[in-house]
Amino acid sequence: MLKPAADGDAAGDPAAAERGGGVRAAARVPAHRRVRAQRGVPLLPGNRLWVGARWPRVVAWGCAQLAGCVPASVARLRLRLRVLCLDHNALAAQLGLQAGLVCLNLSNNKLRGNIPSELGALAPLKFLFLDQNLLDGNIPSAIGRLASLEKLFLDKNNLSGSIPASIGNLKNLHSLNLSHNCLHGNIPVQLADLPNLHFCKLANNNLDGPIPPQLGHLSKLQAFYVNNNSLSGEIPASLGNLWQFNFSHNAFSGRVPVQLRNFSFINYFSVAGNPLLDKRVDSALADNERLWLFLSDQGFYTEKSVRGEKSEVEKGRQNKVEKDESDTRRSVK
Repeated sequence: MLKPAADGDAAGDPAAAERGGGVRAAARVPAHRRVRAQRGVPLLPGNRLWVGARWPRVVAWGCAQLAGCVPASVARLRLRLRVLCLDHNALAAQLGLQAGLVCLNLSNNKLRGNIPSELGALAPLKFLFLDQNLLDGNIPSAIGRLASLEKLFLDKNNLSGSIPASIGNLKNLHSLNLSHNCLHGNIPVQLADLPNLHFCKLANNNLDGPIPPQLGHLSKLQAFYVNNNSLSGEIPASLGNLWQFNFSHNAFSGRVPVQLRNFSFINYFSVAGNPLLDKRVDSALADNERLWLFLSDQGFYTEKSVRGEKSEVEKGRQNKVEKDESDTRRSVK
């Protein structure tokens, strides 16, 4: 599916990228001339070679109706590639990779086979998008060598095996999406070693075991999706900084932690579809109006509601209703 290009293939003139005065100047040159300026690169439908100031070595052939394999001549571009975007095509064969790539986007293609361990040699890589393909096999542990990586999207493939613990080495990782695969085993505790992680989606796999409570130490984590797995145990009380939280359709037990009342900015919360989870929750959770809207819609209730008592939120709602009715009566008079 993927293979690294030899260093000699990528060699070229470092100053060539600056010719033409950046993206605007490149845009003024007809597309066929821009492509032919690179010897050995054939004219393909939608083919565009952008030469810009900020991203001086960029090839973008997204949505270009490309099929089959990318010609080996791409790996012999005189410019040393930094950004390669071939997303939303129908590519299915091997592609030579440049050692200096910063962004590789091959999402929404028909790539098959394993993710090669050689991918770990792309040290400058910051953005890796291989989602929505037909990739299978394990996620190589060598991916943990991509120390500069900020976004890793491998979702919607046929990947199997466990999540490699080496992902914990990606200290700059901001977004991780491994959802909609066939991954199994536990969620590695090493994910707690990602201090910059904001977004983590592991949904729709075959993961089991408990949620590592150490993930609660990720102060920047805002969205955490683990729905549609086979996770068990109790929901960690340490998870209190999330904005989006989906633990639905697993095998969690116990009660919803009262500490979750501190979800001051919550905009999505779901623990539905956990038959072993106690539907009775601490009344303090009902004092978080936003959170209680999600919980009550999913069939949860407080001890106070069983005894006919009202929570502070419910009392506030009743007072508001009574005030509105009173104001309406005054306006009628």
